[in-house]
Amino acid sequence: MQKRTTVKVLGSVLAIAALLLSGCSKSGGSAANSFPADSTMAKIAAKGKLTVGVAFDTALFSVKNPTTGAIEGFDADFARLVAEKLTGSADNIEWVETSGENRMPFIESGKVDMVIKTFTITAERDLRIDFAGPYYLVGQDMMVRKDYTKVTKVDDLNDPTIKVCDGTGTVTSANIRKTSPNANITEVDDTNLCVEGVKDGRFDVYVDDDSYMGGVVAQAPDKIKLVGAPFTKEGLGWGLGNNDTVFKTWLNALLQTAIDDGTWKKFYDANIGSVLGTEPQIPTVGVLP
Repeated sequence: MQKRTTVKVLGSVLAIAALLLSGCSKSGGSAANSFPADSTMAKIAAKGKLTVGVAFDTALFSVKNPTTGAIEGFDADFARLVAEKLTGSADNIEWVETSGENRMPFIESGKVDMVIKTFTITAERDLRIDFAGPYYLVGQDMMVRKDYTKVTKVDDLNDPTIKVCDGTGTVTSANIRKTSPNANITEVDDTNLCVEGVKDGRFDVYVDDDSYMGGVVAQAPDKIKLVGAPFTKEGLGWGLGNNDTVFKTWLNALLQTAIDDGTWKKFYDANIGSVLGTEPQIPTVGVLP
């Protein structure tokens, strides 16, 4: 049986319920007064907007629509839900484009209130920031060109002649090197370079979360494919300031309510299930796979 790891302090069931019920749909100062004094929720409500770090280019999860400029996807829908509960309107959001490299500094410096960006929860990261969730379960998988046959499992990446690409600031390289210490890995800040690099032959393999890459493959099934089976099990979380237990507890309650009332499934069907055609693995809030 696989060990299950619990995310840092969830808070009591009564505390979760009380904090969730304390939220309201009013905007401005009146909304701030409904939250515990000096809490992150009260501060966001008082300023009247949620400042959230997201990707602008992660298929299915968070993409900037080139025509409308709107941020769309599973992560974006949850950001709007948080904004609505804190400020009274899903439109009260300042979107901050965030990468794997800068998302931790953005949280630590206070540039954003939170980050919703396919953010894998790890013990090392949990020392610097807090995580609500997990809100989504993933496994890392491999993308190759349609006609490429040299790789079928992660152990094959131990061959240094195979050119591997992944994102800067992610856990991917460390996961690969657990079984393939000789892997030839190039890290890039913009993972679109990995996708395009696999297509044109600059790279042989791109490794990332399976759901995201499934969406990318769905856009170009004649050029790229996924191979093998996911070789990790991970939980994605919402990043927030370290030791902000009150905000984390409130967010976990919001997430649990979204799971219970069908909102989570609605967001999944609209953004991920409609493309991948798969049933979701609904996470257990506070428990990692």
